[in-house]
Amino acid sequence: MTGHLLARDSAAVGNWLTRQRGGCIAAGVDGPFTGKGYSLGIIDDPYKGPGDAASPAMRQKLIDWLRSVWLTRAEPATVLGPDGREHPNLSAQVIVLTRWDHQDVVAWLLEQELGEAPQHWTVLDLPAIADEPNERPQLPPTCTLIPDWRQPGEALCPERFPLAELIKIRARLGAYWWAALYQQRPSPASGSIFHREWIRPPFPRETGSQRPYALLALSCDLSFKGEAESDYCGFCLAGLLAPPARGAIPRSGDSQEPMPPAALEIEVLWAVRHRFGLPEVIRFLLDCLQMIEQQGLRPNAVLIEDAANGPAVLQTLRRRVPGMLPITARGSKETRAHAVAPLVEAGQIRFHHRAQPLVEEAIRFPKGSKDLVDAFCHGALWLEGRYWKAQGIQPLVTPLLISR
Repeated sequence: MTGHLLARDSAAVGNWLTRQRGGCIAAGVDGPFTGKGYSLGIIDDPYKGPGDAASPAMRQKLIDWLRSVWLTRAEPATVLGPDGREHPNLSAQVIVLTRWDHQDVVAWLLEQELGEAPQHWTVLDLPAIADEPNERPQLPPTCTLIPDWRQPGEALCPERFPLAELIKIRARLGAYWWAALYQQRPSPASGSIFHREWIRPPFPRETGSQRPYALLALSCDLSFKGEAESDYCGFCLAGLLAPPARGAIPRSGDSQEPMPPAALEIEVLWAVRHRFGLPEVIRFLLDCLQMIEQQGLRPNAVLIEDAANGPAVLQTLRRRVPGMLPITARGSKETRAHAVAPLVEAGQIRFHHRAQPLVEEAIRFPKGSKDLVDAFCHGALWLEGRYWKAQGIQPLVTPLLISR
């Protein structure tokens, strides 16, 4: 608040003017700034999420807008130089964003610093857990890095997120997303996503005991023509294990600490792929569901991606198969695989021997076939989403700020 009253003719949403004719204009990225200038320009989270940040087309659109609109609207100004004298310069610009991708707009701006017209950015880079000095990124010499006041290993804001909680978040996210979202160190998403050493057998059971599944999901990746050259259809059955028995229920009034939440434990029971046309897919799904019921199991959901040939199967089987759900694919197959990989790395997803075709495809992913991996990722994300929703836990993101 500046203490200045708004002008009487200032009624537009996103356009506030004071009686001294200063003010604030707000608009989305690629918004209308024609004829407008600024003394302080702020860009806040120009990407909607990882899909936008990973899209070359969306990244280039943002860069083109910066070049043609944003940078040209900075008003002339004067700054106080190190010699104590005023020097001509442009108005201040601030960019705040989540670093979803290593080729985002921050990477582009820093790359421009090596050219003929550096902008001399001041960078405030505060990872969730302080880095060792030799692990901190090297900035172009024209940039000024504000020093981090913490010792290596210290949490950024322990009052809100103690170090122990950040370590739990790191285990859940995995190395790729942790480095990008919490440490502001995005890395290329190339190479193997699932490592063979992460693959583990089913969770151990006590002798003679049978742990039930709290939820079962049969997920399907469908692309069919019934021809030898068409893509495979992938099918994957996975279950979220119910928590183990915890002994007698305490009586009312007993002094006892609250029980910790049950661990996330998912098992992939089997995975298979076939080249099918629509009639064969219908028959296969009905036979699979009958076979699963004969084993005393019943899927809580049959997940069908609502794209390509999925709507045809949904239309045909919606009334015959209970629990059939359309799934909207968000982002690329690689993005979904990166979201699931931390669970596999942490040993929270295990694999029965009948899921071996999926295991072999996963360790080669993103090369080769992708049908089983995508079906598996849809199922795992659906089960994980139901688990975290029951726990009432939502992930948070720490932004990075650079300013000039």
